[in-house]
Amino acid sequence: MAECAPLASAGNLDPSCDAKFKKAGLNARMYIGSLGDKPAFQRNSEGYITSLTLPTGKYLRRVVGRKLLNNASTSLTRTEGGVSFAGTVNFQAFFNTQKEKNTIQGFAKMEDLFIIVEENSGVFDVYGLVAENGASDGLEMTALDHNTGTAIGDKTSATLTFSGSNDIMSVYTKLGADTAAEATILDALVLPEAASQLATPTLTATATSSTQINLSWIDVVNEDSYLLEESTDGTAWTELATPAVGTTSYPRTGLTAGTLKFFRIKAVGNGTSYSDSDYSTASATTPA
Repeated sequence: MAECAPLASAGNLDPSCDAKFKKAGLNARMYIGSLGDKPAFQRNSEGYITSLTLPTGKYLRRVVGRKLLNNASTSLTRTEGGVSFAGTVNFQAFFNTQKEKNTIQGFAKMEDLFIIVEENSGVFDVYGLVAENGASDGLEMTALDHNTGTAIGDKTSATLTFSGSNDIMSVYTKLGADTAAEATILDALVLPEAASQLATPTLTATATSSTQINLSWIDVVNEDSYLLEESTDGTAWTELATPAVGTTSYPRTGLTAGTLKFFRIKAVGNGTSYSDSDYSTASATTPA
């Protein structure tokens, strides 16, 4: 299949070449790591990198960029001391949030980087990680060109340039069976996104009889469930119920007249994309 079709209406199912210029189109991935994190890798008899691991608590950073405008180059320098290969990686990276901008900015303050970049052919090429004689010196960011949007409607982007010299050229990876498998393996090494905290479900407690207090709350979005707790003093709490997704009320029955009860509820997240909300507290006393 061709990499793209010159015209979207050309009558085939290849993506339009115009898609290469869109963030949601044919994107490329770049992964950035630090040699200071002591990455471990293995190479097979052909020279491919077949495994890559990082110590606990150490991660790669990933950026997504415009595939058509990314490029890498290598030049050779021969001296009395031997051969040196100078590598340069240019990558146009998208960023839409301050957090993404901070990540890109942070690269400029780091040295001894290694870069894993996805080429147009779908293979991943590694710069600055492997050396034949001794340890690699890695790469560093040497230029950044910031663009605030384009005429074709892309979000903000920055062209990042990383440069460095080594005693061998860049090395291809064979971490998985295909591009998708390799990307999955590399993504598993990426710094996890911080979970977004769920909104707090505002709780209301209303005594409806001498034996019952009705509890109600505002349903939030993206919760996995709710945790409802009760207390006689507002300090020591015990679990009362775990209402399901979408639930907005709970009847507390079996009480006695003149009973003061404290209640609190929080929305429970999935622990990855969403973390638990703060508690909302309410109290009510059954009539004597």
